[in-house]
Amino acid sequence: MYPAAFFVMAILGCADDGVDCRQVGVAPTRFISAAACNIATRAELERQTDQPYPVIMAQCAPAPMVQVASAGK
Repeated sequence: MYPAAFFVMAILGCADDGVDCRQVGVAPTRFISAAACNIATRAELERQTDQPYPVIMAQCAPAPMVQVASAGK
């Protein structure tokens, strides 16, 4: 298995309990590591104030290889 080329940050809109969450977006920045992505979550969440959910969360994950291939087009 190949290592992830980069990481992405999914923005999640959640119910008050923080359990029923839906992905509402992806941060525009791509990160070179999970650590770099995690460090940036607070600042990105502060930019997400227009989301119509009581709780907004961020989740960093390796970008799927399909996204990596399509990013070069």
